[in-house]
Amino acid sequence: MLGFSVTYERWDEESLECGDTDDRGYVVENVSLRDALREFDSRGLQVEPSSWPYDPACPYGWFTADNTNDGTREFYEQGIQESRSLHLPRDITTSTRRRIARLLGVRVGR
Repeated sequence: MLGFSVTYERWDEESLECGDTDDRGYVVENVSLRDALREFDSRGLQVEPSSWPYDPACPYGWFTADNTNDGTREFYEQGIQESRSLHLPRDITTSTRRRIARLLGVRVGR
């Protein structure tokens, strides 16, 4: 099944002070879950859902992880913070959304 996307946002110190991102865009678009998870790469990072408590019945959700306390992403050494978001296709089932949330370590509300 295709339709998963991963986006990114990056900030340096100056853009953090201004309250806006330096750069944003797609890492991958309309790919399989396996490919999206490879690019999302949330290992060791705290993953946050788009709303709390996470409701897998909502078709407009996504998950975000950032490298603020990580250091594994290439920009960390340059003082640039990056977050990546995994966007789910709207047409997947509630049970699939729930399984993906659990896979990412997100506690499911319902």
